[in-house]
Order: sequence, then C-alpha cells, then structure tokens
Amino acid sequence: MFIQPPPTPIEPADEAAAIDRIVRDGPRGAVTVAGISVALLLVMWFAFYFLVFVPRSPVS
Repeated sequence: MFIQPPPTPIEPADEAAAIDRIVRDGPRGAVTVAGISVALLLVMWFAFYFLVFVPRSPVS
C-alpha cells in the first residue's frame, strides 16, 4: 500500500484562481472528440448516399 502525505490546504484565493483557470481553458478534449465523431458520421452518411442511393436512382 502506498502511503501519501495528507494534502496541503489551499488558500481560498489560490483555489479561486485555479477554478478560474480550469473554467477558462474549457472542455477542449470533449469538444474535439464530439467534432471528430460528427465529422465521421457525416462522411459515412455521404458515402452511403452517393455509393448506394445515387447509383440505384432512376435517370429522369
């Protein structure tokens, strides 16, 4: 078992500054993962549309 020293207390001003920094940075990782997944979904939808539906459509 690992023995860790007790956490050092954080001053309220330092804690507020740390929270402000975290909020200012924002959820970049989550937005990146969501953007990649939406882009892949759109690419697959267009590929399915152009490779399956368009060739089967009647020519008018």
